[in-house]
Amino acid sequence: MDFSGNVGEWQRNVSEGKAGKHRRMKVIEALNIKNGQSIIDIGCGGGHLLKELGMCVGEKGHISGLDNSPQQLENAKTYCSEYNCIQFIEG
Repeated sequence: MDFSGNVGEWQRNVSEGKAGKHRRMKVIEALNIKNGQSIIDIGCGGGHLLKELGMCVGEKGHISGLDNSPQQLENAKTYCSEYNCIQFIEG
């Protein structure tokens, strides 16, 4: 799927809006994520949840973001560039 046009713009708008942030916080709350944990995000897309997870696990934790879209992974790498605990996997 091409995420550079309307689909990508729609996805970014949803993810970056209040509803997207609220949904991510509910996921993190439900999973009871702690500093130092290791987590895999399957279908990580543009990395919005990855970034939130990176904040939760800190430098001692590890996050693997898996997505089948090279374009989405590049977006995620850019969006999450400040977090060294995140690894990106295409598959």
